[in-house]
Amino acid sequence: MKVTSKIFGTGTVISQDATTVKVDFNGEVKNLILRFANLTNEDGTNFYVEPKKVNRPKKAALQKIDYSKYSDAELIQMHNELMGELIEAKKEARKDLKTGKR
Repeated sequence: MKVTSKIFGTGTVISQDATTVKVDFNGEVKNLILRFANLTNEDGTNFYVEPKKVNRPKKAALQKIDYSKYSDAELIQMHNELMGELIEAKKEARKDLKTGKR
């Protein structure tokens, strides 16, 4: 694929990965960072288009607990239940990563 650089002129793309591109400019091979390479295709379009950022919704805040309403035994039980739920959620997340689900 032919590309043009304002600095190096016209060249041929040798290889490319997610962040860099290797271009042969008339025998002089350059490794360029895609984000800053400022290359254009033969048709005049930009060679690299930066991906759009995805806005993720903020997580809801945890509700406040009035600890004075509970005995020590009740608080320990609540803690153990929450820790059990957390452990199960981590196990599920690990399974999802292994199977490719997300």
